Amino acid sequence: MNAREWSLRIADLLRRERASAVDVLLALAEFDRLALFRQLGHASLFDFLHKELGLSRGMAHYRLVATRLVEQFPEVVEPLRDGRLCISSVIELAKVITEVNRADVLPKFFDKSRQEAKQVAAEIRPAEVVPVRTVVTSGRASSTVELELIGVSPGTARAQGGRPGAPAPRTVVEPLTRQESRMHVTVSPAFLSLLKKARAGQSHVQPGATDEQVLTAALELLIEKQEKRKASVPAKVKREVRARDQGKCQAA
Repeated sequence: MNAREWSLRIADLLRRERASAVDVLLALAEFDRLALFRQLGHASLFDFLHKELGLSRGMAHYRLVATRLVEQFPEVVEPLRDGRLCISSVIELAKVITEVNRADVLPKFFDKSRQEAKQVAAEIRPAEVVPVRTVVTSGRASSTVELELIGVSPGTARAQGGRPGAPAPRTVVEPLTRQESRMHVTVSPAFLSLLKKARAGQSHVQPGATDEQVLTAALELLIEKQEKRKASVPAKVKREVRARDQGKCQAA
């Protein structure tokens, strides 16, 4: 097959995959409605998924939530089939959809990734209480710790063990409200020492400064320094470099 034929085949397989995933949910919904799991000696659909089908506890929970969503709101079926609604985002949709808001809320999740769906859910139903605190826990290696900032800008970073050539840590956003998110980042004891020192110094001009405020001030200074460095290059040098490189960016 040529490239176009492969593309058409893969697209067809993806359509079948979506349809198959929806068929599983519909079958589970009917299985749940009839409580057939009890005839197999299970107390709940979750137990059936976990013990009978061998799904992990996390995946069993995921399937359970998706199944109950399909049972209660049949209108999610077609968007799942045609790809407008990503099956990975139904967990977030299930947190906020109700009988009252179903018509307005469902379209908000169309064409959204799981991470984008988390943000939509947080905007529809913000966390009632957003704690502002720093939690430090020991990491696997003695040289790293887990620094958790709650009520600050988004992002979750996981340690890569310092392996040469290791991919950059993947950032996972955990929205709490429209304005606040939770951030985890693995740092070294040296970083915590610098943060403590910076917090003490900042307290003289900003009493009671939070870690977010200290880090924000540090980032603003860094950006200001970067902008000054860019501005310090004479215009003549910039023109000569552009002429030399014919206006193209050069790899380092």
